[in-house]
Amino acid sequence: MPVLTLTAPSEVDHSTLVPRLCLAVASALGLTAHDVVGHSVPSSTTFDGAGAAAPWLLVSIHGSHRGDEAHTAARLAAEESARSWAVDAGIDLGGIWVEWMPPQPESPSTT
Repeated sequence: MPVLTLTAPSEVDHSTLVPRLCLAVASALGLTAHDVVGHSVPSSTTFDGAGAAAPWLLVSIHGSHRGDEAHTAARLAAEESARSWAVDAGIDLGGIWVEWMPPQPESPSTT
């Protein structure tokens, strides 16, 4: 079950965007609406080296390895969903960063 995390400025409507992202990822992976869980982390303001900047959306998808093709499809679906949402909401984004985070291999015990 993939778990999606959205980090976005608090003025972004997390309650509409997160479910939309979950549905896009589920569809790209051939899963049901209940098979992708999402949550959000509100951030304050987006900054670059010159100060306040247009908001960026960061989407991390945590899940087991499903193959590069599936990961790419899920990332692209999330990005397109976020772009479409921003247009609908009238928000000019600075950018969108989407990544698939597979589980890390367990490290050998040091004891």
